[in-house]
Amino acid sequence: LVLISIAASTLYLSAALAETAPPATGDVAPSVDVDNGPTQLLANPGFEDGASGWTSTVYDFAVNSSGAAHQGNYLAWLGGFGERNSETLYQNVSIPAGAHHATLSFWINIDTDETSRRNVNDTLHVQVRTPEGHVLRTLATYSNLNRTGGYVHKTFDMSRFAGRDAQIFLKVVED
Repeated sequence: LVLISIAASTLYLSAALAETAPPATGDVAPSVDVDNGPTQLLANPGFEDGASGWTSTVYDFAVNSSGAAHQGNYLAWLGGFGERNSETLYQNVSIPAGAHHATLSFWINIDTDETSRRNVNDTLHVQVRTPEGHVLRTLATYSNLNRTGGYVHKTFDMSRFAGRDAQIFLKVVED
């Protein structure tokens, strides 16, 4: 059993359309300044509008849980069934060709009831895919061995996908 919470208002894919320095790391989701501020490329990045903008097989997608969300009132809850299960959550996005820097960042909370400290039983794959679903790159794979004890911030460089249509794809597999 692994429970993955992707925090509300924090799944952020931004692109700098002008030459800028990489975003600073810290306690907030990195972004870049483009004229009047960051350019969010994802629709409904914090799940505050429910499933709008996302395709999902997640049972508890966009859960209104102000006590468990990192920000806002909603989060995407993946896994946690305690039996063989697979769930996906994805969104197609265009990363502008003129982007000199692009990042994907989010807050994630991984909790598990697994007792093994050696065996990977349940996984979350964070991938970039083509709009047709072919894997371009796996950005990270987390498992029951990666228990976080609360929300942690993750950031990935997406600059290599500038000028492409891509799919931000998350998949949880429980054994």
